Amino acid sequence: MVEGFETRWLRKTAIELGGNPPANYQSLKLIDECLMALGFEEAHGRSITAPMHNLHFLRSKLKGHAQGEVAPAIRKEAIAQHGSYSKHFHALCGECDEGIRAIADAFKGMT
Repeated sequence: MVEGFETRWLRKTAIELGGNPPANYQSLKLIDECLMALGFEEAHGRSITAPMHNLHFLRSKLKGHAQGEVAPAIRKEAIAQHGSYSKHFHALCGECDEGIRAIADAFKGMT
């Protein structure tokens, strides 16, 4: 999902909105920067992108058959919070959908 964002456009837009994002910022951080430049309070802007940050984190930590202590802890937490992987998946999808809709609304008219 994260890979689908147009990083060049987001960087250009952040700069046009008066920001100066560091060169190492990728799409989600650039969206955060744009939202703040559009007048969103920092906490609100970050809450919009939080599900996508979480999804990206989970993908990075759980891809394939991740080793170590982190992956089992994440899996255990997902079950504890949602009861099943399926319910966790549906909850995260819903949160990402809400975030994407909010981002689309914020960027309406900007091309």
